[in-house]
Amino acid sequence: MCVNRYKEAIDEYRSLIEGGETPDADEVFNVINSLRKVSIMYMCHNLNDTNIWDSLFEDLPKCVKENETQMPPQALVYVVRACFYSVLWSLHGVETRVSAAGAAALRERLHAYAAHCKDIVARGITPDLKEEAYTSLCDLLILFAEHLCALHHPGEPDMRQLVFEPDAALCDMLNAFIQEFVFVHHNYDGQDERRIEELHKRRNFLAAYCKLIVYNVAPIRRAADVFKHYIKCYNDYGDIIKATLSKAREINKLNCALTMELAMQALFADMLRKAAAAGTAPHRQLPDMLELKELAKRFSVMFGLDAVKNREALTALHRAGISFAALEQSPHAPPPHLLFLEPLSEFSNKLLRQDKRQVLKFLDSRIPPGVQWGDEWAALLSYRGSLLTDAPDERPPPARKHYARRPRGQNEDEEGDENAESDQEAGGDASVRETRARRVRTPRLHARTRAARRRDYSDTSDTTPRSTRAQAVVVRAVVHRADTRSSVSGDASLSWSERDDC
Repeated sequence: MCVNRYKEAIDEYRSLIEGGETPDADEVFNVINSLRKVSIMYMCHNLNDTNIWDSLFEDLPKCVKENETQMPPQALVYVVRACFYSVLWSLHGVETRVSAAGAAALRERLHAYAAHCKDIVARGITPDLKEEAYTSLCDLLILFAEHLCALHHPGEPDMRQLVFEPDAALCDMLNAFIQEFVFVHHNYDGQDERRIEELHKRRNFLAAYCKLIVYNVAPIRRAADVFKHYIKCYNDYGDIIKATLSKAREINKLNCALTMELAMQALFADMLRKAAAAGTAPHRQLPDMLELKELAKRFSVMFGLDAVKNREALTALHRAGISFAALEQSPHAPPPHLLFLEPLSEFSNKLLRQDKRQVLKFLDSRIPPGVQWGDEWAALLSYRGSLLTDAPDERPPPARKHYARRPRGQNEDEEGDENAESDQEAGGDASVRETRARRVRTPRLHARTRAARRRDYSDTSDTTPRSTRAQAVVVRAVVHRADTRSSVSGDASLSWSERDDC
């Protein structure tokens, strides 16, 4: 069995070390190979009954630099992994048969193993050891989280003592690890397989850290140093960071907005450090400044189109950004962080009109308004201008007049009645009334002429010669034209005999 082979190989190896001898290659290989098999078996089977924990735990202190021995580093990686699975199988046993004694023993084993993993992450011998300890810590924080224990085992006080929560020091250490091992750029020229393999491993490290944010194990603000790499590392980790942003907004919109602002502050501080190291003053056209503005645009899109639901979060973001920009003010020079208002203006179009007024008042209270000239004040002027303009969605739409379609004759009669009433109100002026009457009667007469023509065409049979029909149309047109002259000018109308002669 692999456990017996491991015990034989490790006992022989330790005896050689204690005797001052150097193990040969075969003995080193036996230790590494046996530990590899034990870690694989532990993944699928519970080996806690073999009492192998004490032997494995004895080698954990050898993983740090101060306690270096001749133990092979690769063997120590398998030791850390096997101990992790031992803790998981112990948790499975306690969940199956909950008891106070079993929970107390597991708690002691958990905290002892976690303490060694912290030391390995901080002072591990090799990067592989640090990576293995980091992964184990992240998984333990998820498995022993408070809300998960309360969800799966409600009303069981013995399980409460197994809660394992990260403190500020542990969060800082995990954050430092991903900054060192994840957000780095290695050059693998001509080694595509190696590059893909390393990228896959780094993505797993980042996902393990982001799960702490998604499952609400670590505070959302701990993701600020991850969010600041959203633009620079978009091709490699953009999907992971975007998913973390979405989940963080679902947990708490206000904390997520403040975390976005912290990420922008961190990126702005990095830009200032680079500019100081290069001996140049920061300005609006720096590549880092353009990256910061692009990051602000991406963050602004995450808030969506519903400004009412996000008004509290957006207002808090603007207030925090203004407070940061107003730090270390002097009466004769602009604040050193005033340029931070440039990317902050990307969020102004998400504010409601009344919120813009409140933010503007807060800005004037922190940075008093006055006559500012020069390029160093351009960011302030631009930000104030963004707060003074209304978003297109907030402008009231123009008033629309609704028209109802009515028959033509009804429109003309109504117009005639309205004009007649206006004539009575004006009163007394006969020439005005006559002129308006002409305007009313003339369209009505033209309408009668067109109606008569339609009747002529419809009443005339198909057997009537075309010339006869044309003569009838002309006669009736002349008659109506004569009626029009007589009604408009007031002259004597033609007699019926004269009409017949025509």
